[in-house]
Amino acid sequence: MKRSSERILTTHVGSLARPVSLLDIMKEKENDRPYDKVAYAGEVKAAVADRVRQQVECGIDIVADGEMSKVMFVDYVKDRLAGFETDAEPKSQPPSWKAEIDMFPEYYADYMKKYSSTVAKRKTIVATGPISYIGQELLKIDIDNLNAAVEGLEVTEIFMPSNGPSGFGANRYYPNREDYVAAVAEAMREEYLGIVEAGFILQIDDPWLISASPIPPTRSRRARKRLRFTWRSSTTRCAASLRTRSDTTRTTG
Repeated sequence: MKRSSERILTTHVGSLARPVSLLDIMKEKENDRPYDKVAYAGEVKAAVADRVRQQVECGIDIVADGEMSKVMFVDYVKDRLAGFETDAEPKSQPPSWKAEIDMFPEYYADYMKKYSSTVAKRKTIVATGPISYIGQELLKIDIDNLNAAVEGLEVTEIFMPSNGPSGFGANRYYPNREDYVAAVAEAMREEYLGIVEAGFILQIDDPWLISASPIPPTRSRRARKRLRFTWRSSTTRCAASLRTRSDTTRTTG
């Protein structure tokens, strides 16, 4: 990651608004209806190019693809991980989120309205078998589109978001949450490494962190400590594996 001694380098959160033409096709795709795959691929590539160009025009130093190919920054993993099934029930909120929603009902009533007009209803994915990564082709498309978009433009660096190991899904296969999160982390590691090896900065998004801090009031002190340890352990394993691969690449490159 580059640093500047002259000014603060500018970037953004990662996800940007998708064009309406892309959302229209994405809506058909995400609801399992027939759609034009060639047109969809073209819309994604064009959207990435346009969003990157706009970032540069706005003075953004560290650019991203705006997650144009992803229906949402969390739910996209359903297409990249084996071992999961989609639960027929609507996606529920974690207990800590529910506690905050109950504390500020008027705010969240307005906030949740946006989900009524999303491309597809959010559903929980559930681990029902061994988890593994199967998103190699989709990741390559994302990387290729972003590389093509920055060609000829002056950018300081490029970043690509990826989901954290504990920010999604439910477990009905592994004996405990520790084993479940470790399995997800090991699978997502392949995506993390792919992004790093493409020369991009890796941004790991983990919305589950708000369930760990502030401490969920619905859990016992021992359970809360165990949850924190689980998250820290999985994160440490991911970071260690990334450092190891990065060091190996520098040594052999």
